[in-house]
Amino acid sequence: MFAAARTLLPVLETKRALDAATLRDAMTEAFGNSDSAGAWLWKDAYEAAEAACVLFFPGSVLPAPAWRYSQTTPSPSPSRMKR
Repeated sequence: MFAAARTLLPVLETKRALDAATLRDAMTEAFGNSDSAGAWLWKDAYEAAEAACVLFFPGSVLPAPAWRYSQTTPSPSPSRMKR
């Protein structure tokens, strides 16, 4: 499911909507098969969308994963993580 969330993250970063087709494509890519084949449930797609939002919104209480930071991006400060 985290793979689907990472697939959805660029959609949020470009300010596009997370519509049903986008969710379906991300989940099918992440799970290797469709919902109609039983590979995943729509509840899982909504969870992946929620995880993508948590990764996207700056200032969340959780620091962003290390893979989000480039060499030039500073790490979050401890004061920012205390919110």
